[in-house]
Amino acid sequence: MKRGVVMSIHKQHVVVMTAGGQFLQAPLSGEPQLGEEIVFEEEYISSKRSMRLPRHLLSVAALIMVVSVSVLLIAMRSSNPVVAYVSMDINPSIEFGIDHEEQVRELRALNSDGEVIIAGIDYKGKSLEEVALAVIEQASQSHYLDNPGKDIVITSILLDDVTKMSLNFDEFLAGKLSETLIGKLTSLEADSVETNVTLLTVPKEMRNVADANGISSGKLAVYLMAKDEGFEVELEQFKEESIDNVVESIGGVRKIVDNAEDMSKEKLKQLLEQEQAEKQAKTVEKATPSPSPKATAPASTAKNASKTTAKPDDSKSGQANGKDNKQNQNSKGNDKKDIDRDSKWNDKRSNNENNDNRDKRDNKDTKDKKDKQEADYKNNKTEEREEREKREERKEREKREEREDREDHDDRNKRYDDRNDNRNSNQAFDRNDRNDGKGKSDNRSDERYDKKEYNRDKRNERDSRNSRND
Repeated sequence: MKRGVVMSIHKQHVVVMTAGGQFLQAPLSGEPQLGEEIVFEEEYISSKRSMRLPRHLLSVAALIMVVSVSVLLIAMRSSNPVVAYVSMDINPSIEFGIDHEEQVRELRALNSDGEVIIAGIDYKGKSLEEVALAVIEQASQSHYLDNPGKDIVITSILLDDVTKMSLNFDEFLAGKLSETLIGKLTSLEADSVETNVTLLTVPKEMRNVADANGISSGKLAVYLMAKDEGFEVELEQFKEESIDNVVESIGGVRKIVDNAEDMSKEKLKQLLEQEQAEKQAKTVEKATPSPSPKATAPASTAKNASKTTAKPDDSKSGQANGKDNKQNQNSKGNDKKDIDRDSKWNDKRSNNENNDNRDKRDNKDTKDKKDKQEADYKNNKTEEREEREKREERKEREKREEREDREDHDDRNKRYDDRNDNRNSNQAFDRNDRNDGKGKSDNRSDERYDKKEYNRDKRNERDSRNSRND
């Protein structure tokens, strides 16, 4: 039985299109409608030797094919629009998923600090620069950019390496994000300008391994480069701490990057493969059970029992004894190898614990030093503020005293003038009545008294000014 959708109806047959896109002729049966699916057993055989498919049916078939291909392409593009990922490690680790138009399609936090930063940020369909500015603004408000000399790592990953037109697309995105970041930091506090921004381009395999370990691609790349240069670092440190705290004791990310001879994707991919091989070897070594010396005892007992019950010839008995001795020697050798391996493993674990303890002490000392510097800075600010307040208070007191002295001086001058006016007035009224020498003597006595009082006031004023200056 065959099935097909009716495309055209003729006198003796209909043209149908099967699910595979094939056009067939089916005998006309009943009254089929266009677009109806029918079932038929055998194709219609025309009496003519050849038959051409009508031109309008070819056009319909071509149109259907074009529409199908377009729908398929749109579905493929919409199912995974992200063509590159860019991660940013401040301490909050955040990852941007970018499409071919440089718009953000995904925004993912890679640790708990990152979840706080990206909460509430509208990112879908917006440019990378716009979303990055919003993230940096949130990080600044949360005081993640306050420490001077902070390391920020920007890592780009291109998902499709074979497309020629996008070979440098990851480097372009990382550079654009770096320019946006530096521009924003420049507009913030002066301490933030000292932030070190490092750009890395890594292979896409590194993102899968980083996700499996719960860290960002940038942290994994810094760890691999530091380990390759001989620095003693552990991957667990990058899971629990920021890049700043982990690499501060070895000179920061800038020193690791400057010492790296090759930072290409091929080199990073090689380092990643070495790390995975070492990890797999350690896993196999732990899973391999140690052979027990007692395991050969039953075999030898069984051989001895068989030797007592059955009496084989001397050649077979000698071969069995030689085999038993060889097994015992192999067992002893394996035991010695196990002991040596356990000893090495214990030594390595002890060294790792010592390194961890030393790193913790160094981190604690660094933190205590920073706390002390901040406390000293606050104390200095407090002392400066108190000294400034004292100076302002002293100036205000001096101004007030000078104003009061000036008012006292004005009052004294006014009293003196009023006294002279009264005296002159009294002299005018008493001039006609005072013709004897006694009246003149009284006037001279009054003048002497006023002059003494004036001199005394002037002297008191001068003494007060001198004491205040002292």
